[in-house]
Amino acid sequence: MGTVRFLLAAIVVGFHCQFGVIHQTIGGLAAVEVFYIISGFYMAAAYERHYPGRPAAFFASRFARLYPFYLAVLAATFALHLWNPANESGIFNSLRTDERPYVINLSLLGLDLYSAMHSTTYLLVPQAWSISAEIVFYALLPALLLLNRKWLAGLVAAAFAIKMTILHVYEWKWAYFPFYSQIGYFGTGVVLFSLRDRLTWSTRAGYWLAALYCLYLLGDVYADVDYHGGIVQGVPLVIATCIVIPTLFSRINGPLSTALGDASYGVYLSHFLFIQIAINLQFFDPITLTNPHIVSHGRILFQTLGILLASTVIALAFEFTVQRWIDRARRSLFYNRKGPHDSFGEA
Repeated sequence: MGTVRFLLAAIVVGFHCQFGVIHQTIGGLAAVEVFYIISGFYMAAAYERHYPGRPAAFFASRFARLYPFYLAVLAATFALHLWNPANESGIFNSLRTDERPYVINLSLLGLDLYSAMHSTTYLLVPQAWSISAEIVFYALLPALLLLNRKWLAGLVAAAFAIKMTILHVYEWKWAYFPFYSQIGYFGTGVVLFSLRDRLTWSTRAGYWLAALYCLYLLGDVYADVDYHGGIVQGVPLVIATCIVIPTLFSRINGPLSTALGDASYGVYLSHFLFIQIAINLQFFDPITLTNPHIVSHGRILFQTLGILLASTVIALAFEFTVQRWIDRARRSLFYNRKGPHDSFGEA
């Protein structure tokens, strides 16, 4: 499972590095929506195993898992601005406006709604809007788990219907950024967790499913329903994801996969910062961000791999130094002490 999460983060990096000029994958928008499905499945599993009947402990534990690295990226962004205020990637925009959204940038709350109203222009960590939406999902998860399967499935269907209505009536960003437009994906993961026993295949089949699914993620073309692909592209992606997740969760969760899955969060949050650092160091051609068609394919590939490598190294370093101690503390504080204490790769 962790390998798939890392691949999705890499797809987002490639999307922002304009790798689509060379080869189009499902795209960054669709990759985020797949993350929501996986998150719904994972968080339902985590809540059932470690936090049953303790929603406050669950929410506090999740916030403690997400906020430290986000805060580190914020601090690094401020430091980079002081060192070199060049702003080709746009991550310093919020520092150059009279209405600086400091509260939401520091709190990690409300970024999804702000993005729908103002785009991600004034977010110091632009892609963190999806983490803000995730936090809302975590707050709602205990209530979702109280619903029986039919009611939950009905709620998911209604959420997708609302999303499509918004998409056709308003701008696409109102159907993509706000949590209420994406909760259908998270709810799909929760429903899938309740059906996992019926949908789990053998370990051997799991490896085949993982390989085929990764090829699908890399080979499909802009599979989000919101901006690029539409329903014809988006529905098969959801179905394929639902087919593969239960088996990957149950059969393929080794140490390497877990490490890659943990690193995926850091890669996702930090890569924009590394794009700006690479521009400052003249490693990344800023024209790539605005007019990638005049940049050589070799240069774009080199830049994309470099950003992915740098963000992965930093993400892993943070995981094995700072975050491991935070995780030990939060598990000691918030996990159900009467239940098992293995995390099964919970990120």
